[in-house]
Amino acid sequence: MRLETALIALLALLLIYRIFKGTVKNMARKRFRRQSLKTIRRFRIRVERFKLSRKKYIKFQILKEREIWEEMDRYAQRNQITTEEAMDRVEEYIDEIVPFFNIL
Repeated sequence: MRLETALIALLALLLIYRIFKGTVKNMARKRFRRQSLKTIRRFRIRVERFKLSRKKYIKFQILKEREIWEEMDRYAQRNQITTEEAMDRVEEYIDEIVPFFNIL
């Protein structure tokens, strides 16, 4: 009886751990980022703005531009591919071009 109860409790703990593992990791990552920014401000460390931005944000800003979409459509027509395939290639190019530099 005790063994069954212990096994059930262990399974419940493992299930809870699986559910909250990502949440705890994200919370720790956010806290680390916040503390790092606080330290940079406190000691007045001079850092270029782009070094503090995330690659996802830069990618979003690039894909927001109308000219990119127009050129992507032209590229798809010239090479006789779908817009989705052209979009995949554009994202690959962005990943290659945009540096992953994050001081944090």
